[in-house]
Amino acid sequence: MIHRTGNGVHAGIGALLLIVMTAACADTEIQGVVKDEDVNTTVLMLPLARGINSEFGDLFLASALQYVLDASTDVLSVDDTNNGSDETRHIVGDFRQRENNSTWAQAHEAVWAVIFGDKRMQEVLPQEDYESSPLVSRIYAYGGHAERILGETYCEVIYNYGKDGGILLGQPGPYDPSQLVAPDSAFHRAIYMFERALEFAERGVTDAREPPADEDPTRPIFEPAHLVTASHAGLAQIYANLGDWDTAVQHARMVPDNFADWALHHGEVDGGNDIADNFYGDDDVSIYRTPAALLWPDDPRVALEKCGDWSGANMDDRPTAPPASAFTNLSAACGHLSGEFRTESNRYPLWISSKYPDDDADVEVASGAEMRLIEAEAALLDGNLGEFTAQVNRARAARGVGPIQAPATAGALEYPNAEDDAWSILDRERYLELFLEARRLWDLRRWEHPFISGNHVLLPRYVSALAPDGRWDCRPIPEQECDTNASITCPNLVGG
Repeated sequence: MIHRTGNGVHAGIGALLLIVMTAACADTEIQGVVKDEDVNTTVLMLPLARGINSEFGDLFLASALQYVLDASTDVLSVDDTNNGSDETRHIVGDFRQRENNSTWAQAHEAVWAVIFGDKRMQEVLPQEDYESSPLVSRIYAYGGHAERILGETYCEVIYNYGKDGGILLGQPGPYDPSQLVAPDSAFHRAIYMFERALEFAERGVTDAREPPADEDPTRPIFEPAHLVTASHAGLAQIYANLGDWDTAVQHARMVPDNFADWALHHGEVDGGNDIADNFYGDDDVSIYRTPAALLWPDDPRVALEKCGDWSGANMDDRPTAPPASAFTNLSAACGHLSGEFRTESNRYPLWISSKYPDDDADVEVASGAEMRLIEAEAALLDGNLGEFTAQVNRARAARGVGPIQAPATAGALEYPNAEDDAWSILDRERYLELFLEARRLWDLRRWEHPFISGNHVLLPRYVSALAPDGRWDCRPIPEQECDTNASITCPNLVGG
């Protein structure tokens, strides 16, 4: 959380402008401090918007969102190679020791950057340009996703600024830094963000606004028609999160099967895609023993590459690293790893996903295939297995995967997944469609999934590390918020 008043606000603005200017173009070099008044020019509004894209993208990079969330689910196998006992707690979903900062701060920074960017664009752009600006639409779409991530990640949230910036931009409330509120309040803020994005995008279409001349047509983020669809997709996600399935389906139906929206990454500008680094650069994590590898190794949505395997008996329960002779190298150059075939701890084989093949790989934040699964879940809740099957098959076809047969019953969730009824199929399809997109923990949480309630672990030696009250399915407010926000008192969670 950002807590700034007085001169701290201006220092914060200067830091943001430095970030957005340097992130805007790989060939741009800014010398010295970028001052607030330096951005009072129309030609810098596009770099400002692109910088806010990088600020949002930092959720996946600086806060390691996919690693932080997916390692505490059944998506990634992690073996405390980074932070010792802290990492062990993370692996088994023991969140009693609050994180220092990480995702919490970055999500709030992304939201604040959106509010700041809109304020600056409104001041700088001619009124007729501002009111239909695809730049404004885009930043609000990212703000909606940042708020969604807050609601999906944390057990409760707190705000010290209102929708107009509050104390950070010299606005009066509404804000109250003393109030812990339910996480769905973040979803309601996301609705505001996505509705603003939709409003500006629709006016951009009406006014025939053109995207920037240098926009990549294969991944447009400023094209007004694309932004209309992206806004509907974001609203569908949020209303589904809130359990308003009728409204979720209304918005989902506005999104075609082949649609995708992204957090863009650039290896040279902003450090690139962090999960790609974890697989290809640091060999810190594996998808060994995950359902992705054990149940669906040939599904293209997993994109599994086995860099190594056991030479003989399965030895993954050993407390110490097995000898090199226990492993078989299956590839002379798995991905970019130049022969790595064991995880960094050397305790189990390195199985990676090529979903993100390099630092420049973008992360989808919404897709047409996900929209079909929202419609499928709504149909399942209505007991309509025919419509459920039709929507699942549309989602699969969008990814080049063959159709399924209609399940005989709705059934129930289970772990491991038996894939023998509609709920198990939906569980599988969302797992695969959203693989490595930091969405799994929220599904486990909202479904009260047996992976959580059954206290499952991927690596058996960590059973003894489970907290007395078992796995958590959300993260508490981090330590930095507790330390810097004098209006709240955070209980000590260590030890239960």
